[in-house]
Amino acid sequence: MDFPDEKAGIEPVRLGYDSQFKFKCHKDIKCFTKCCRGINIVLTPYDIIRLKNRLQLKSDEFLSIYTNVELLEKTDLPVVTLGLVGDDEEKACPFLREEGCVVYEDRPTTCRYYPLGFASLSHKEGADDEGFYFFVNESHCLGAEEDKEWTVKKWRKDQGVDFNDEINAAWTDLVVRKRSFPKNVMLTEKAKQIFFMVS
Repeated sequence: MDFPDEKAGIEPVRLGYDSQFKFKCHKDIKCFTKCCRGINIVLTPYDIIRLKNRLQLKSDEFLSIYTNVELLEKTDLPVVTLGLVGDDEEKACPFLREEGCVVYEDRPTTCRYYPLGFASLSHKEGADDEGFYFFVNESHCLGAEEDKEWTVKKWRKDQGVDFNDEINAAWTDLVVRKRSFPKNVMLTEKAKQIFFMVS
């Protein structure tokens, strides 16, 4: 989970559970499915389980067909990312069709959060920091010009993020903990393999 930066078009405004924002995505909006192109989606272990079950594939089949393994920036941890399809200029999610997402009910956690981002400042057990949210304001997205109002809390519930985050919590905590290590503390190849296998 990266922190806001200007390149991504993210306004670094801290939002809490009760913060309000406007957003609505639908088939009649001009930018429909543009957010599904040129993306980098890290899949959590639970995302992989839901998607492979949806597609009725074994884990190794799903991983081989639909994903790539990359080292997560700033952690050096191996993570699974969704493999995009199409030519270089129009690479898109493999589950994108003209009518939208064909795995929408089982879409990844990152997709459920959009247009919100989440950041955590702490990885310590029992820490008061519950993290914070920010609005991802991408120039191609017209959803923020719609009249539908949300609070962060209502959006999370509507999109099923609460449940996904609960399932993903232990894995996410490991990733956040590794980000806090000094840069010179590197994992051995064996440790990376174990992390990947357990994930």
